[in-house]
Amino acid sequence: MKKIAVFCLAVILTFSFVYVSADRMQEANTRALALQALNLFKGTNSGFELDRSPTRMESLITLIRLSGMEKEALEGNWAHPFTDVDEWTDKYAGMAYEKGITKGVSETEFGMAEEATAQQFTTFVLRLLGYNDSDGDFDYEKALDFGTGIGIIDETVDTVNFLRADMVIISFNSLFA
Repeated sequence: MKKIAVFCLAVILTFSFVYVSADRMQEANTRALALQALNLFKGTNSGFELDRSPTRMESLITLIRLSGMEKEALEGNWAHPFTDVDEWTDKYAGMAYEKGITKGVSETEFGMAEEATAQQFTTFVLRLLGYNDSDGDFDYEKALDFGTGIGIIDETVDTVNFLRADMVIISFNSLFA
């Protein structure tokens, strides 16, 4: 009897996860379409790709577009210490560095191709919103809690298995923060 109950519970939990995951993807797609209509999110050559992890550079470019500063980024002459950014992403990295949105993963590397974590992305968003971790507005280690407190992270965001879907949801929510 215990084995049957455990099996039934496992099946219920599995289908609950699939439902939550599908619901999350549907919500992210709806928000991605809304951001795209505002020209704040472009996706990739393969669509929105909401089911994969974003890179640090993708997340940074998304935020620069979200802020309405893409034209400024591309037209400016920006400096940064990063040796690991491509030519086409150089201006994005430079603007983000000069405006204090990013500090990089080290003094000389941005970590362009590394997968962005929920904590890193939330930190980018908080800095873009004007919060300053250097001044003590929030603590990097507790960025997710702070993001939840101000409403940019909601119950649909998976902060452990962070995907482009979660990036879109946080980006959308930040418009109302």
